[in-house]
Amino acid sequence: MSAPSPTETMFSTVPQKLGGARKDAAGYASMAKQVHVLFLVDQLSALGGGERAMMQIVRSLSSRFRCSVVTFRGNVHPDVGRLLPVQLKVIPLARTYSPHALASAIELRRFIRDGKVDIVHTFFETSDLWGGFVARLSGAKVLISSRRDMGFLRSTKHHLAYRLAGRMCDRVLTVSDSVRSLVVREDRLDPSRVTTLYTGIAPIPKLSVGAILEARRHLDLPPGAPVVLKIANILAWKGHKEFLEAAALVHAEHPDTHFVVAGAHSDPALFSTLMSLRRTLRLDDYFHYLGEVISTGPLYQLATVVCLLSHTEGLPNVVLEAMSAGRPVVATDVGGTGELVVDGTTGFLVGAGDVKRAANKISALLKSDRLACEMSDAAVRRVEEHFSLERMITQLEGIYDSALRSD
Repeated sequence: MSAPSPTETMFSTVPQKLGGARKDAAGYASMAKQVHVLFLVDQLSALGGGERAMMQIVRSLSSRFRCSVVTFRGNVHPDVGRLLPVQLKVIPLARTYSPHALASAIELRRFIRDGKVDIVHTFFETSDLWGGFVARLSGAKVLISSRRDMGFLRSTKHHLAYRLAGRMCDRVLTVSDSVRSLVVREDRLDPSRVTTLYTGIAPIPKLSVGAILEARRHLDLPPGAPVVLKIANILAWKGHKEFLEAAALVHAEHPDTHFVVAGAHSDPALFSTLMSLRRTLRLDDYFHYLGEVISTGPLYQLATVVCLLSHTEGLPNVVLEAMSAGRPVVATDVGGTGELVVDGTTGFLVGAGDVKRAANKISALLKSDRLACEMSDAAVRRVEEHFSLERMITQLEGIYDSALRSD
């Protein structure tokens, strides 16, 4: 296990968990027998939004539910032990169509049967397709699939496989209405079996003034300089090139502004291209790549504006977290982003690839403290009213209960 980087150490905190037992819709706080929920997730090697959301669910379900997690890739991220305080089993699976896959299927079947698993809840492609099929053959009472993106990585064979897999599921949960519409249309599912379950978020703790100053010093950010923050792994569809180009336009108008990107360098070739572009745009002293930061909450406290210029999103956790932290957002209107951001009220939506408009909206927020403050307040209220963690967990537990009753 490699030692954490200074940035990771600086921004590491204990993950939040909902406290106390909550009564469900039937009016009770516990059951004589815990419901065993097995979460299947393709990998926990790189922690993107879906992996983090799954772990937050595990940490937050009430004591009526006993959770375990199975993943199919062995190089588990070193922070998973801290973020996931339940049983984790690795069942290695390199290819789903191979002799070794049969042994893996037998091992997963044994885990489900010996553990008396009641609900199997899948995340991502291998878990949805291969894992869901094995779970059905293993006698799990309920199979639930979570869909988190707009299907941009699906090939023709995946489209066909998802149509079959969707019919095996008791429920399909989507992170936004945009994803739900795509799933109903592309997978040809009965709309009554597909439910939008918006990601929920716990309030992000505020840093003291002293802690903010220390964090700025640690990241080499001048005390009074505006900060435009982006949190996204270095991947082609996350719009990193557009963010650099927008930063150059903003910097020309606001030369004291710094730009910060936190995210794993998942595509080394793309990162190399971005570093070259940063030099060409003469932003080396103002544009900072932090690499992977596990606990990102403190970063939002440093930001004046949060920006996400993705080409595609299901429901971006970053936008939700920024709003919860009271930061105005400039984001591309793709997927479910417009279901979070109220354009002109909690932030600004721009077209994918519209670098000039993105820069103009960032500059407008940097120019007007009043506008930024009004959007910040509106964003916090919207999260509290519609996207709280407790609201999501209550809804999810209700879905689990309903599916078990229907079994």
